[in-house]
Amino acid sequence: ALGRPLSPPWDGNKSGNLYIDPAPVNNLPGSTSLSQSIDRFIIWGALLAIAIALLFTFFLSRRISAPVKALTVSARKLGCGDLSQRVQFKDKSEIGELARTFNSMASDMERTERLRRNMIADVAHELRTPLTGIMGFAQTIQNVLARGHLTEEKLAQYLGHIVDSGRHLSAIIDDVLDVARIEAGRMRIVFEPVLLEELLFSLRPDMESQAEEKGLRFDVLLCPDIPEVRADPKRLTQVLYNLIGNAIKFTEKGSVRIVCESDKENVIVRVIDTGIGIKPEDLEVVFETFRQID
Repeated sequence: ALGRPLSPPWDGNKSGNLYIDPAPVNNLPGSTSLSQSIDRFIIWGALLAIAIALLFTFFLSRRISAPVKALTVSARKLGCGDLSQRVQFKDKSEIGELARTFNSMASDMERTERLRRNMIADVAHELRTPLTGIMGFAQTIQNVLARGHLTEEKLAQYLGHIVDSGRHLSAIIDDVLDVARIEAGRMRIVFEPVLLEELLFSLRPDMESQAEEKGLRFDVLLCPDIPEVRADPKRLTQVLYNLIGNAIKFTEKGSVRIVCESDKENVIVRVIDTGIGIKPEDLEVVFETFRQID
């Protein structure tokens, strides 16, 4: 058989001969079998893709559902009163942000509950002192009356102590009610011009009497030209009374001084005592509601 010579177009040299056999070839794939092979390839490829998608969906759902389930369990326990619940999930995704928000909320609730319990204990302790005084002096009057030895002077003395204890009790109840009003957003503050010189001197007799009972020196030092301030006189009096009263209460010897001065923008009232002071680590919590430092 004669073949047709083959030469590349870029080269004139002969590369080979092409022979065409007219006889049919039976072992080459036909169009039907080729189509079936392609169909099988597409089907198996689709099944493999579906399997991979299912596996990916499974692991993704596990990754999402596991922290959500943990949050649900912790939230249920938190609702039952276990405020120590926390979710250990450090992912930076939205689920991680939700877990961090939950942990922050749980910490705030635990802190609030701890403060509430401390407040109840502190209020109960503070109420017990005036109540004990009232009951003690009332019982003393009763016993002395029974023996017939109660003079008018003694009666007036005992009744004076009862009145003082009653005032103390009333002041504590007022403080508790003020806290409730503040938390409910119903505390009314009425601003008006206040002369601190007059306010401090109105407090002086009572504070001086308390200091003398403990053998303390009590001084009020006012710098000249103290301007008026805008404040609620009732609340300001209450703040100063509590602050000075605490200074006297926790000072065993020495003095308590009140210094009032002003700069260009502010009027400053300082309460200076020779008492035990406050530790630096307690300064951040000393102004919490009904918080008492040991």
